Amino acid sequence: MRPLINYCKRCGKKVFLVPLEDGDICSSCARKERIEKTEQRLKEEKRQAEIEAKEEQERQQRAKEIYDRILKIAKLPSKYILRMEGTLEAVQQYAATCSEVIDKLKEAEENEQFLKAYQSLWNANDFKFEFWHPYGDERNNRAYLQHGENEYTKELEYAQKIINNSALAEKQIKEVPRAAIKRTASEFTPDEDPDFTNIKLGNVTASTSRTQLADYIVIDTETTGLSPSKNEILQIAAVKYEAFTPVEAFVTYIKPKNGIDEEAQKINGITEEMVQNAPEIEEIVNSFRAFVGSKLPLVGHNIIFDLKFLCKAGCVSLKPKRKYYDTVTLAKKALKEIAPANYKLDTLARNVLYIIRDDAHDALSDANVTGILFDSLTAHITGDD
Repeated sequence: MRPLINYCKRCGKKVFLVPLEDGDICSSCARKERIEKTEQRLKEEKRQAEIEAKEEQERQQRAKEIYDRILKIAKLPSKYILRMEGTLEAVQQYAATCSEVIDKLKEAEENEQFLKAYQSLWNANDFKFEFWHPYGDERNNRAYLQHGENEYTKELEYAQKIINNSALAEKQIKEVPRAAIKRTASEFTPDEDPDFTNIKLGNVTASTSRTQLADYIVIDTETTGLSPSKNEILQIAAVKYEAFTPVEAFVTYIKPKNGIDEEAQKINGITEEMVQNAPEIEEIVNSFRAFVGSKLPLVGHNIIFDLKFLCKAGCVSLKPKRKYYDTVTLAKKALKEIAPANYKLDTLARNVLYIIRDDAHDALSDANVTGILFDSLTAHITGDD
């Protein structure tokens, strides 16, 4: 039997002959507690809704950031234009952007909350990559993002090939041993009237043995102009190859007798200061002739141009039994299906070798790239590429 007088355990109020509710608390306190619980529940629901709204907003923002970042790469030059006209720094930036996009896509693929936000954006029709062409169901958000990752991985590999090939060419020529150059009076007199019209340039066919082409010397010159009779050599380089690998290089600036005009400086970047302490051409003839010898084939890009200057200076003499290869001629034969815009050395370096240089029109760099190009072109012609 319940007592006639009870006390509320919450407020302590004495209640006479009234049953207590909710664990011996008075009806007034029970009403307050129900109101408080309702307010607390509503407050918690509101707080949770705010958290979810903020998380959703963050997911949407992350989706937009990824989308915006990806779109930036679409604003960069096409990869072909980048390779043919861009700088090495631009290619490196292109690769870095591709790598960042790939990382963001990987992160997105693994985040279920992001995928939900992505699907919402997809339905809103403002998160579609029109420059991709996915296979299968485009609305499968994870598969679509994976396709994007694959596409940008290809773009990254393309850019990385240019970076690697360019770095290898630079490293190769920096590390090749330099031939000693002695400044002595020339023991040779230039050929009086070398007959360039009868020079038969070496031919390469599908049946040519690559092993017979593996050893050669590449020559290159930088000059004050285009006329051997009026202009002078500013820089001379030769690179000796064994098994298509550079083993020794000869390079020096040459001090011209008549100075360097402004037009020549614009073309090759060689200034009066750079040649101030350089030898005159007669002082290096003996060393150069000793380096190139008379047996190994000579290779050059538009080789007749260089030979005319070198013969006039007495640096080489035309030998009827010696072989001369022109990479311009070989390129026209090997690249018929590619049809490059022109056959300049830098164009072919970019088009064929995926090499971008900051030192084009440097004789040593040009000689090295010509040597690599000779390897590539002959491999293509003989079917060994």
